[in-house]
Amino acid sequence: MRDVNYSLFMTQLTKLHAFPESLGIFVVNSLKQITQEIENAEENNITIYADEGSLSAPYYNFYYDNNGKKAKIDFSQFTLIPGVTYTFKRLNNTTSHPLWIRGDFMTITSNLGVNERITQGITGSEYLAITLEEDAKEIEVYCTTHSNMVA
Repeated sequence: MRDVNYSLFMTQLTKLHAFPESLGIFVVNSLKQITQEIENAEENNITIYADEGSLSAPYYNFYYDNNGKKAKIDFSQFTLIPGVTYTFKRLNNTTSHPLWIRGDFMTITSNLGVNERITQGITGSEYLAITLEEDAKEIEVYCTTHSNMVA
């Protein structure tokens, strides 16, 4: 990550603009996430880890690291960039709620093939990579076992 002093930034933000510290922490965490996204996008490959999943919304939580300790990805603030490859893996190699992605105008690759995995989804150490084309509008992440788990 770029050498950014987020603590100093937060201190200056809260003092100069009289923001409450909690708002400063929110802004700093958002800046950290945006910085991470930019750095990953510069590499044209972003790895995203999906947790074990849940039968209730939001169904899956997503992270930048394989143990869920770094920034959780807030997809309401995250824009998928055409031309960047997003590789989805399972957090801690979980085997519950097999995950797959569908949408128009994207290329899909997987370490286990594509067609046979559409009905099974990825679990464990498997991965799914997507690269969006310019005309892509949205994608859906879903559990191949439970039809109600669509995000």
